[in-house]
Amino acid sequence: MAYLRSKRESKALFDYLRAVSNNGGAVIRSGRTLGYYRDLLTICQRHLRLLRYYRAGGSTGASGAAATA
Repeated sequence: MAYLRSKRESKALFDYLRAVSNNGGAVIRSGRTLGYYRDLLTICQRHLRLLRYYRAGGSTGASGAAATA
């Protein structure tokens, strides 16, 4: 993980998380480690989708609702 952070390459991070989620035998320290990596991948993917959405000009509508209230 430290290597991936130093590279600042999001594709490498996602590739790593996918690899660990699919075949994580080398990193498993407990019975829950694989689940943690799967959760981390899901959260990162969701966050990336939100970033893309907002960058494209998407809105939650919350600011419009607050302005009319």
